[in-house]
Order: sequence, then C-alpha cells, then structure tokens
Amino acid sequence: MINSGTGERRKAGTSTSGNYDFTALPPGEYEVKATAPGFAEWSGKLTLRVSQEAAVNPVLTPASISTTIDVNDVTSVITTEQSSLSDVKEAARIEALPARCMASPPRI
Repeated sequence: MINSGTGERRKAGTSTSGNYDFTALPPGEYEVKATAPGFAEWSGKLTLRVSQEAAVNPVLTPASISTTIDVNDVTSVITTEQSSLSDVKEAARIEALPARCMASPPRI
C-alpha cells in the first residue's frame, strides 16, 4: 500500500484465509497492490477519511503463461510421389551376420 501524498509504503501478508490488515493509516489517497506467485498483479485506488474503516477485496487472476518450443528437423522429408522402402546398414553389421543367414534363402 502506498500513500499517494507522502510516498510512504506499507506491506502486509495475508492469513491462511487470505485476510490482511493495515492499522493506524492516516487519511489520504492510497494505491493498493496485491500479488501472489502464479497470479497477475492487482492494483486499485483507495481514499481514506478520518476514522474510516475500509475493506478492499482484490481478485487475483491467473498469470498468463507462454511457452516457446523450437523444433529443429534433422531428418529427411518424406516424399509422397514415390512409394519405395529402403534401409541402409553399415558394412560391419552385415559382416557380423551368421554365415548361414547369408548362404541360404529363407524358407517359407
């Protein structure tokens, strides 16, 4: 809470039920701000007169959240013009195959 005439600042926390209290405030114009993690800041104006009690009930709204995801494509583009299937194997993997797999055709 900021006194607009003097610049005096006061802070108060809230109870578990969300109540807060500022006592012995001199009359004047005030700017009231309320903040909480994950919520947008709320602000409002208040004018206090001599011996006046006032209630301000700020309504906090969820803060906007934005996330940016960058995707870098390193694979080749799929073409729809041809329908072919291919796969490349390293020479070391082919040489490591058992000899009988390479010597005889598969049986059906």
